[in-house]
Amino acid sequence: MYAAGQDSPQRNPCQAFLQEVVDGTNAAACTDAEVLQEILHRYRSINRAELGFRIFDSVVALGIPILSVGEDDVRRARRLVQAHPSLSTRDGIHLGVMEARGIVKVLTYDQGFEAVGWATRVEPS
Repeated sequence: MYAAGQDSPQRNPCQAFLQEVVDGTNAAACTDAEVLQEILHRYRSINRAELGFRIFDSVVALGIPILSVGEDDVRRARRLVQAHPSLSTRDGIHLGVMEARGIVKVLTYDQGFEAVGWATRVEPS
């Protein structure tokens, strides 16, 4: 959303990251279905659904793995959110997906991911 959003300090680094994905120099990139839900939710909530649909379609077109969110992931999220009260529910979902798949690095500006000791948060640069 930063890459497609209004001008901000985060926009160019996010666009550069996505360009690496498109160029194939970042082969480890993936996302999860919750990210796509967040895009739809955010842009519909600000009455910009059409832009949200375009951003959604652009993420899907990247061709990176889109990890599903299943029952076990949600159960992990519940445990993580209970253990780390400062952790948002959405971040808990992402972390539940990551934990299940052995993913320990997340590219985000969201400092909430630092609540769990095993996740390494990296900001786009």
